[in-house]
Amino acid sequence: LRVHDVPESELVELMEDLLGQFKGLRLSSLPDSNNRRFVELSVKGLQTQAAEAFEVMRASLSARSIQLSDLRSPASPKKEK
Repeated sequence: LRVHDVPESELVELMEDLLGQFKGLRLSSLPDSNNRRFVELSVKGLQTQAAEAFEVMRASLSARSIQLSDLRSPASPKKEK
């Protein structure tokens, strides 16, 4: 998920909330190194957990009227056991 025109520091609380809510979730945050105009966020974990965390993250950012781009790839998510 690409978050536009928001510094990474303003996303920390959301990221911490997600990690607290979804145990075992891995979250990555990659700020644009050129002009700091976007941050790419991604989640990894079991398929259902990662999908739910992604939707919670997207909904939370959308509720704040933050411009987003969905960058989901067709890569296979980790299967649940």
